[in-house]
Amino acid sequence: MDSQAGKRIYRRRQTIVEPVFATLKNAIGFRRFLLRGLTKVRGEFTVVCIAHNFRKLTNYLRQRNACTQLG
Repeated sequence: MDSQAGKRIYRRRQTIVEPVFATLKNAIGFRRFLLRGLTKVRGEFTVVCIAHNFRKLTNYLRQRNACTQLG
């Protein structure tokens, strides 16, 4: 983390990955896995990812509809 390469990687991670985890934790309320076992955890995380992507899609469609109504 102290090297220039490490700082670059971490800076990039902050803009790409961290906002997704923040949304999962704060907006969706996903703080920990409820199931045990790799197969079940993968399934649970898949559902959480679908919820995140659906949220992004609905926000996009709302913004798009708002722009078309104005113009």
